[in-house]
Amino acid sequence: MKKLNKKNKQYSELIVLIFLTISAIFLWDTIVIYPIKLITVLLHEISHAIAAIFTGGKIVTMNINQDLSGQCTIEGGNQVLIASSGYFGSLFFGLMFIFSAYKIKKSNFLIVPILFILLFFSLLLSTNLLVKLISICIVVLLLFVSYKFNDSLKKYSFIFLGMVSSF
Repeated sequence: MKKLNKKNKQYSELIVLIFLTISAIFLWDTIVIYPIKLITVLLHEISHAIAAIFTGGKIVTMNINQDLSGQCTIEGGNQVLIASSGYFGSLFFGLMFIFSAYKIKKSNFLIVPILFILLFFSLLLSTNLLVKLISICIVVLLLFVSYKFNDSLKKYSFIFLGMVSSF
């Protein structure tokens, strides 16, 4: 098979990204996208919690519901920064997944801290056992992707995750 030149690689990557975007749109309300949406909600609520900690607040509880609604109960802190941090945090984490897809040799250095943050906040702050179990499953799955997938599959998995997380 003939190797693709740089321009053709870019075209084929663009086609894959368009396909992934269209797939995400059509599969949005299905079980296929649900775990990714759950990761996004978790990272959204964790971002509120991180902002609270950095602005002197205290996290009382953090919960995610099966309908993908979430709640982070906080005492104190800068309310403006805490309120806006959820969407900015989801975007930031999504961009970190995308960035790691393009720095595939260094991706584990980016992914592992994100997974640690996800697990730490989920296990410590959530009172919902289902959220804790799902968080553990997500972390195990993403570690599997990080360490067992070939570079190309890992790249597109992280792009897809980052793209959906940034919606």
